[in-house]
Amino acid sequence: MNHLSLLDSLLTFPADDETDMEELQKNVKAIEMDGLVWGASKLVAVGFGIKKLQINLVVEDEKVSLEDLQEKIAEDEDHVQSSDIVRSRFMLPLFSYANCFPGCNAEVVEASSGSCIRKSSTTTSCD
Repeated sequence: MNHLSLLDSLLTFPADDETDMEELQKNVKAIEMDGLVWGASKLVAVGFGIKKLQINLVVEDEKVSLEDLQEKIAEDEDHVQSSDIVRSRFMLPLFSYANCFPGCNAEVVEASSGSCIRKSSTTTSCD
């Protein structure tokens, strides 16, 4: 049975304007959960020299509680003020869309841009 996976974005807001954003990103991406795959990230300006961290992630809905994930992120009080999850527009069967984008041999792909998130030797069909 295929579980549904959701492509989401995690927005993490820094504790203050002096927060080390590289350290914040490293700490967030260090969180490991069964059914969670971290994707691309970028810093997005919010104003007054402050940036938020936006990270794409794919979650296997039956395995990952986004509330639990946000609680783990909030434990980094030195770097994190708050976080928000932007729910995906896509609900895809896990492992069934691995090679949907030409030249991408990945277990999971970011459906919105077609970029590979994690390399894998897994080959499946998009049919």
